[in-house]
Amino acid sequence: MRRRVGGQGKWERNLKNPTSRAATIHTCKHLKHHGYNFQPDQLRDWALAHGWGRDDAKELHDYAEGVLAGTRYHTSPDPFGMLVIHQWREDAARSD
Repeated sequence: MRRRVGGQGKWERNLKNPTSRAATIHTCKHLKHHGYNFQPDQLRDWALAHGWGRDDAKELHDYAEGVLAGTRYHTSPDPFGMLVIHQWREDAARSD
């Protein structure tokens, strides 16, 4: 996930921020719960292609893999809410 650093327009590309970590884990949980397939390897490759460091991309992969395996993570509250999947579906339909 990305978060703005300072006012300089620079973006972090990692999960070191607890909110970014929670957003990543909850996104994977929402997708899994609603039957959407995602591949941790593809998430890692996406992150690498978008400027993430190798260790940070591996961390993204590992969280995604853990969610798929049923690992329970202790995170900050879900920053999106339980009904976000409906908004994501609408956004995806408009982009087609």
